[in-house]
Amino acid sequence: MLAGPSCVRRAAPPTARRASRSAPLREYRTYLRVPTPSGVARVPLRAGSVFGLATSRGNREYQEDTWTAACVLVPPSELRASLRASWSRIVKQAAERWHPEPETEDDGQVVWFACYDGHGGRAVSAHLRDTLHATFESVDARLATAIVQHTRSLGGYFRRFTGGALERWVRQEELKPVRAGQKRETPAEDASADLVAQDPPEGVTDMTLAERCTLAWLLADREVQITEALQSGGSTASVCLLHSLDSPTQPWYSSALLSVTTAQVGDTRLLLCARSDGRAIPLTNYHHPDDRGEADRLRKLGAGMVTDSFGEARWMGALANTRSFGDSMYKKAGVTAEPEVITQVLKGEDYSFIIAYSDGVGEKLSDQEIVDLCRGAPHPSDAAKAVLSFAEELGAEDNGTVLVIPLKGWGQTQGEDTTLAQREYRKSKTDVFREQRR
Repeated sequence: MLAGPSCVRRAAPPTARRASRSAPLREYRTYLRVPTPSGVARVPLRAGSVFGLATSRGNREYQEDTWTAACVLVPPSELRASLRASWSRIVKQAAERWHPEPETEDDGQVVWFACYDGHGGRAVSAHLRDTLHATFESVDARLATAIVQHTRSLGGYFRRFTGGALERWVRQEELKPVRAGQKRETPAEDASADLVAQDPPEGVTDMTLAERCTLAWLLADREVQITEALQSGGSTASVCLLHSLDSPTQPWYSSALLSVTTAQVGDTRLLLCARSDGRAIPLTNYHHPDDRGEADRLRKLGAGMVTDSFGEARWMGALANTRSFGDSMYKKAGVTAEPEVITQVLKGEDYSFIIAYSDGVGEKLSDQEIVDLCRGAPHPSDAAKAVLSFAEELGAEDNGTVLVIPLKGWGQTQGEDTTLAQREYRKSKTDVFREQRR
């Protein structure tokens, strides 16, 4: 597996193994298979080769950021169902047009890029780096009812949870009520109870990517909660899933038509750069207590948000994020690992790249500054280094991670660098401050 600096292939997590008793476990790949005139070629998913990466520990004692790049296999019927389920007419049309002949396993290749930002230690983000993509690939839809019941058992905010994006897969009549104040099982007791697979309601077939992500994320979060070594801290996650809609399939960086799905938990970030004018297009939302969507979701709890001495909103007086993996003691207060999933279809040549980064970078730079810093970079690695380096010049002290994922329009960004003067001014002020401290 290519996951962060490690290239050691690891087994699927226990949750994934239990979920796959009825079918052999598919294995993700460290490469993408693409057709060539003479056969099939493998494109290794290596940083510095087909995408760019820059990481820094900053001034922290240890690195809590992690990342993953892998190729997972999803049934083509599910990929088509995801497109059909979209509210967008363009995406629905793409579903009707995508009919590879003959259909092979390679048509279900989805390239997975993820950026994780741990807090309270590295354990949870490292666990996600090693296992989340395997859980996603091997997840069993028959566990939907069981994981929703487990989530209900967290109590508080989740007592009446019906599944969210998973709802059509859940046998609602099988869900047991959870009383207010009911004692929750300890992690050890929870770990000893296997989730029981149940067939979905009649007529329900083909999970969408949103449903697959939600089930995988909740299963992974349960694994964190029942594992003693993962009890402290938590992690955010920004995952980008890229699937070529070309026939025959092409690498994402040369695809004329590309399906892009983002699954977001927390405040790591994904941006898209428009080739025509270099405009920064957010692909994810921040899950902060003062975000309108999150505030509406948590409003029924009545209270919980406070502002710290730096003017930043904190949920329950402690958390910067209202969605995360782990943070078990705050689950009753509505801290969830349910991802916000968005699927769209892009013309590859209309966009230059996608960039993922942790909040150590995002707290220092605006979206447009980050995209503009990538202008003129000869390789995605140079772009990633330019962004991280400038954040550190402005005084970033937190861990920093930047992944730059090229699209078909790479190297062709047009329009003006609208933040150049602003960046030069900010840097000059930082330099003056440093001179005064000497």
